[in-house]
Amino acid sequence: MKLLLKTSLIILLSHLLGCTEEEPNQKIKMTFELRDDAGNRKTDFQSGENFHFRFVIKNLSKKNIEYQSGFVDENFFSVIKLDTSEGDIYMGQPYENVFCTFFGTQFIIQPDEEQLFEIPWIPSEDFCCPPFCIINKDNELLTTGKYKTTVKGSFQFIQEETTFTIDEDFEIVFEFN
Repeated sequence: MKLLLKTSLIILLSHLLGCTEEEPNQKIKMTFELRDDAGNRKTDFQSGENFHFRFVIKNLSKKNIEYQSGFVDENFFSVIKLDTSEGDIYMGQPYENVFCTFFGTQFIIQPDEEQLFEIPWIPSEDFCCPPFCIINKDNELLTTGKYKTTVKGSFQFIQEETTFTIDEDFEIVFEFN
């Protein structure tokens, strides 16, 4: 009886002290936002103002996390103009390719570190914003209207040979006045 009581107490204490497996959303935090040239987060811009896309994957765990680049697809940081007389209109992306200089498809984020994907709508330099490459400097400043951009998909991560997936669907509706 004493052995059963001790074993039960050990199991209970291990759960209470946090010896349980972390859930995927406790290991990773992802954020997507737009910013102005000064770095301020916003969704309301002046006509002709440039803006920046900013997507962050942060490792909240105490162990390395690997991820694959497959979530960066043809819609990643795409801009769509909404509610026009012709319907929604695709306006473009600030880049034509990503991960050009990297070999392989696995990337590592160390504990309490983050992977930053940030690029302005109209980049001023050819090699401004790794991991983006083949920068699209032909975008025009956006005019008055309502727009949207998205980052969505199944984000696959690996930690200590265990694979987990987080499904996210970020959409930002923003406006130019």
